Amino acid sequence: MLPRAEQKQQTRLALMDAARHLMECGRGFGSLSLREVAKTAGIVPTGFYRHFADMDQLGLVLVSEVGQTFRATIRLVRHNEFMMGGIIDASVRIFLDVVAANRSQFLFLAANSTVAAWLCAKPSAPCAKTSPVTWPLT
Repeated sequence: MLPRAEQKQQTRLALMDAARHLMECGRGFGSLSLREVAKTAGIVPTGFYRHFADMDQLGLVLVSEVGQTFRATIRLVRHNEFMMGGIIDASVRIFLDVVAANRSQFLFLAANSTVAAWLCAKPSAPCAKTSPVTWPLT
């Protein structure tokens, strides 16, 4: 049996995966309900609140995850630009590889840029304080 902290982390990740899965099926984040995300993750709806205060917080975590992926991608480009024939070639190759490896994150971002902007505009949002990115990305 897993330690409690590890089990809690797995359930949190399952909720995030469930939301991404529902969005990969063509749904927008704004149309997802807490109940269906919990059901898809295999937990009861009240269990959702052990991991997220509400759907807005889940959305913020998903937006933050995409931001972390973007930052890691930029670091990877900077580290490999000379080996890959320059900044433009490195940027394109690495970006396409990262998008392919993180398809659900980028689908979330592309399909929900308005939701991401709304979530990040909230004064309590972590990305409102730290993100210089403007939404929607064009």
